[in-house]
Amino acid sequence: MNSYLQFNILEGLNIRTVLGADINDSQYLLLSRRFGGYQQRSNQSDLDQTDLKRTSVLSETTLNYAKTLGNHDLSAVVLEWNFKISTLEGRL
Repeated sequence: MNSYLQFNILEGLNIRTVLGADINDSQYLLLSRRFGGYQQRSNQSDLDQTDLKRTSVLSETTLNYAKTLGNHDLSAVVLEWNFKISTLEGRL
């Protein structure tokens, strides 16, 4: 999921923020059979469950300046600011 917001501060000067998120919620099941001594089969089995939730949020903000002078175009990134937050939660 991504979204952005852009605002013109002055003619040629604008600020833009892009916000993105990645959310993953997973569940894994593993069924295994127990073995007795000397690899003898048993009637017992194990069911293991793993629940994982991963979230990442990224924000990028830039302040840009653009101007046309006659036949020349001038543009510059005045400021760039980024941050990222990631979390991982789970039960094994």
